[in-house]
Amino acid sequence: ATEVVFFDGAALVQQMRSDPCLDQFTAVVVDGFEERCVELDLLASFLRKVLLSRRDLAVVILCATEQSGEDALNGFASRGLAEGTCAIVDCRPLESAPRTTAQTVLYSPTPCHDVVAQVADLISRVHSETPLSTGGILAFLPTERAVLACLSLIENQQQLSNLNIYKWVESSAARGLRIASADPGMRNCILASGVLEFRDAAFKASFPKLSTIIDSLLTRRKFFDPRTGLEQWRVMPVTRQEAQVRACIPAGRVVRLCTEKAFLDELVEGQLPEIQRSDVAPAVLQVMALQVRDVAHFDFFSRPSAVAVIRALSHLYGLEALDEEGRITPTIGERLAAFLPTPPQISRFLLASLKENCTASALTAAATILELRESALVKAEHTKSTTGRKLEAMMLAYGAKEGDLVLYVNLYGSWKAVPVGKRRAWCQTRLLNFYTLSRIDRTRAALEAKLARYARIDGTVLGSSEDDAVALQRCAAAAFGIHAARLASNAGGPPTYVTLHGDVKVTLHSTSIFSHFGGGAPPNLIVAPSLTAQLTCVTPVRASWLAELAPRMFSSPVTQPDRPAVAAADRAVPRLPASVPASAPASAPASAPASVPVSMPAPMPASLPAPAPVAAPAPVPAPMPASASANVSASVPSPPAAGAPARSPPVAPAASSRHAPGAHSA
Repeated sequence: ATEVVFFDGAALVQQMRSDPCLDQFTAVVVDGFEERCVELDLLASFLRKVLLSRRDLAVVILCATEQSGEDALNGFASRGLAEGTCAIVDCRPLESAPRTTAQTVLYSPTPCHDVVAQVADLISRVHSETPLSTGGILAFLPTERAVLACLSLIENQQQLSNLNIYKWVESSAARGLRIASADPGMRNCILASGVLEFRDAAFKASFPKLSTIIDSLLTRRKFFDPRTGLEQWRVMPVTRQEAQVRACIPAGRVVRLCTEKAFLDELVEGQLPEIQRSDVAPAVLQVMALQVRDVAHFDFFSRPSAVAVIRALSHLYGLEALDEEGRITPTIGERLAAFLPTPPQISRFLLASLKENCTASALTAAATILELRESALVKAEHTKSTTGRKLEAMMLAYGAKEGDLVLYVNLYGSWKAVPVGKRRAWCQTRLLNFYTLSRIDRTRAALEAKLARYARIDGTVLGSSEDDAVALQRCAAAAFGIHAARLASNAGGPPTYVTLHGDVKVTLHSTSIFSHFGGGAPPNLIVAPSLTAQLTCVTPVRASWLAELAPRMFSSPVTQPDRPAVAAADRAVPRLPASVPASAPASAPASAPASVPVSMPAPMPASLPAPAPVAAPAPVPAPMPASASANVSASVPSPPAAGAPARSPPVAPAASSRHAPGAHSA
């Protein structure tokens, strides 16, 4: 009998660490290559290397678009791996469901300027002008907030009372959303954002009949600027291939909110691979974990820019995942690679918790950070509404001045203490997303299973200390220091921060405890797991912690650990080392994404310079006034004096690992 093993892209690449040539497999089938995600691009890169030594391995790549099929075929054929030699690459687009009637594609006669209002108007017209027996309505919108705005417009129309409206957002598939068949005299309407997989059997079963598809031709994608490290979510047009995939859902007609000329002339054919518009630090770490020393000349299936690779190497060196010669370190680098596809800074945060003895709280904080990348803890319809006072009271009840991570740990601990059958109602009364907390619980269990292995190796126990709040702050300083930012302005509006590396101006997200939920005066120095225009998961830190816990990212003027020197270090702005490991590609032949212009840095030195001499303690500057101007000096104000108000209560202890739900493979 033939044994079939299912992996996701990242898990199969991890499998290659112990089985580099995949000797236990005779065939590899890769599905969903049209998404061009980082994991599948990296998997295709290694499969090309494996095929050079294994002539008996069959590789089948399935693509849902013609453009991605051509990319896969050309990528393998360019290395002499075309069909008939040593690999079978099936790049034919998958056939859509058979149609019983012809499909009509309609275009807008004029450009559409208000997508949400146009979609709501079309839904109203289709519902009133077509019989209910023709089927439901499916509308594509770019973001969840656009879905909520459209839903609000529809609910205000009395003639749409016999319309069942469903929201299909990013977390809908994960939470098992099912759409009931419409009752007689009713019609189903779904407002979708994010990825909607038309080949999903659950979706087909939940929506068996459609009459109209309304396509805004907009989507949301994340872009990473390797010069500054800034991540941005951008609403942008879909590609023609993606529009055709959306139209493959069986329906009588498709309405596209653009002119036919704009569809043919302005929409590009295929999308930019994710590896060319995202942070490649996890990919570079994965490549180096598979004993590839020369990352600059590694045969990426889609080559990232040289600037992105240089920044990734610098980041990994700062996390102590690489040594001075650019080799992966056994104590930290190998462990960070074992946590992949978890971002390296999150894994470093967890490893730091072993030393700080706050693993129970750190696991909760790390799981929350990972889930908040795609979903929201506070329901979107409550962030800007009349329920603001209730939301603020909830934030004050569970938050603390030690930062957002303490807030997340307290919320999760309270949610976990509630009986399972009452958790949904508990979330509703506190305006929280029940499905996000449930996913945090599952992610935490998976992370705990990995961290427990290294706890046994180090002879430590997964648990909590009496003061987890300060311990979490120290872990954040060790892992997120590259995204440290100092307070620049706090007068007349939300506080503005400037990053220590890159001088990027950022603000705080509305859901941060320091934004407007009564968290007190904004901290002088903060860190965050990722750098965005509006920071989330913010943690206040001391400059002395950055110099102590992240010495490769920062240098300290402290010569003795006495109190005056530590106070001077808290006022001094640390700096990055002058260079990165020697394996950084000085002039790798790569091009950056067109939407993220970059400039090539100066050539890197052959090796790291000698450690900088220890400087004398910096002089203590004058205290910063309460109403600081935007042009603040380069110094960081000192922490509160000894007579400052007492710190908030310690973090509520998380659930014991012995009572955690069963972990499953991530």
